[in-house]
Amino acid sequence: MRIPFISRLRAHRDLRDTALTVIAQSNSQLHEDLKTLRGQVEELVKLNRRRELLVIAAHAFADRFDDEWLASELADRMSDADLETLLDLFHAAGRSEAIEMWKSHHTTDQTGPESSEDQGQGPAHAQVPVVSAL
Repeated sequence: MRIPFISRLRAHRDLRDTALTVIAQSNSQLHEDLKTLRGQVEELVKLNRRRELLVIAAHAFADRFDDEWLASELADRMSDADLETLLDLFHAAGRSEAIEMWKSHHTTDQTGPESSEDQGQGPAHAQVPVVSAL
């Protein structure tokens, strides 16, 4: 014998249980997605901090090397590749005056007696002192 009131109550309970199960699964999935997103945000914050530190270090380096005396002493001893790297750093830091200063002190003619001994490597690579950490 089927009692209409109990049958509807049972059907309603089954429907409610199914809905609660779906909601619980969705809630669990949302928490997992939220945890993943939080991890990604933390990684982006760390990356942003590293970038900020790198920019600060590059500007500090450019400040130190934007010096007329240093350029006059070191520019001739640098290879063209090393000078280009330094000029790229100055360009990234917005130091066009430093670029022109270092270019004016660097001679591209490497025909001196030092360069013939180094076989074209430039004077910057000659007799580099080795410092031991022992």
